[in-house]
Amino acid sequence: MKKPKVYYITNSEYQTAVERFHNGLEYTSHIDYKEWRGNPVIESASLEDVLEEDEEVYYIPSTPLAVTNLGRMVNLKWIRPIKPTFHNQNVYFNVAVNYMASDLFEAAGWEFDKEIMLSNYRSREWKYKLGHNCTYC
Repeated sequence: MKKPKVYYITNSEYQTAVERFHNGLEYTSHIDYKEWRGNPVIESASLEDVLEEDEEVYYIPSTPLAVTNLGRMVNLKWIRPIKPTFHNQNVYFNVAVNYMASDLFEAAGWEFDKEIMLSNYRSREWKYKLGHNCTYC
């Protein structure tokens, strides 16, 4: 299946079109539609396509999120990882609400160790944030 082409206009062209529209004039003749040539979003059929060999998945009930035993949280709608924040007490994923990694690991039946989780992120060069007082980081 071929992807449709995506076009864009500049902000100044948009403003001119809005002004012409509100004044009752023809408002599209000045627009030069340019083809978007940016990098496409990762198109993956499923989460399994982006998992590593040793990763197990726990799907968080009634959310479009999943967490893996290596400590990665993934948005299932876009198949994109959620960047965690490492703090002294726990590891948090902020997705409209804060999810604590310890609670998610407990629900999945896995052992939680924030230091091993941090070493997974560092060794695989995944993106993460550090809390301002993280002593084990």
